Amino acid sequence: SRGAEDIMPKIGGFEEPPQLGEGGSWQITGKLNGMLNVKLEPGESCCGEVGTMEYFQEGINFQTKMSAKGIGGNISSWASGESPFRQTFTNESDKTLYVGLTPNQPLGTIIPIDLSQHQGNVLNARLGAYMGSMSTDIQTRVDFKRDSCTCMSCMACCCGGPSPIVQQISTNNPANSQAFLTAMGTIVKRRLE
Repeated sequence: SRGAEDIMPKIGGFEEPPQLGEGGSWQITGKLNGMLNVKLEPGESCCGEVGTMEYFQEGINFQTKMSAKGIGGNISSWASGESPFRQTFTNESDKTLYVGLTPNQPLGTIIPIDLSQHQGNVLNARLGAYMGSMSTDIQTRVDFKRDSCTCMSCMACCCGGPSPIVQQISTNNPANSQAFLTAMGTIVKRRLE
């Protein structure tokens, strides 16, 4: 039998982001206001932005911690549109358990991002885009794009153009590089080459 991609080619090169993680470590259920179900093996941890926790099973240790090290890191995290706090879920049992996270904004769509697929393990996103990650190695901070702050760019920013202030999402551990962003509307992916 022919698959959907044989019948309906990807128009304009656009495709939907994956809904299932490699090895089944996470799954996105639903599109609009969906839920991210994370599978945690014993000793594994995941993180979520404050307000994203939907459920966690008995045996999961749930903690709210400062999202960055030091005052400067927490101020940068807050300035990037995130709370200075982050929820950490750690499986302290001897069996596989699950955590459910949902977007903390209305009509949010979950976008899986593998930071190791981006130059320098860094992704620039709109302020407040970070939702969660599969490890505690993901950091968020505010970044000012000086080269986009010319007179015309400032005028464009005032009239609805892109802001020179972005949220930088990064990891210093490419082995733990799975992050989840949230945005409104239908999300499509396109590779630019």
